[in-house]
Amino acid sequence: MRHVIGGVLVLVVALMALVPASGQNNTSERREWGVAVSVAWEQGSLLVTRGDGYMLLHVQDSTEVRDAAGARLNLADIRAGQRVEYQAEEWKGMWFAQSLSVAQTVSASDR
Repeated sequence: MRHVIGGVLVLVVALMALVPASGQNNTSERREWGVAVSVAWEQGSLLVTRGDGYMLLHVQDSTEVRDAAGARLNLADIRAGQRVEYQAEEWKGMWFAQSLSVAQTVSASDR
């Protein structure tokens, strides 16, 4: 019984270390757009190119993904070449998508 309680305590402390303390602001937000380059839906990531380079977005199951008409999509529905508007939050050097809106395929002249 002591080993179980000790294991649970270690787990709780480890999880608390991952969550930033309240009042501590380790995040920044960004609302931008880019063109999808690669979609790894199995890993929950989307690589987009923008005018200033590339951005890797981590897309969680709870992230709202919609098309231009507002219909709900899955990450697997996004294809390379589509314009993606996103709102993302940075946490510890990684960008997590809060929402994604997918437009039609972008022509080469629009990139």
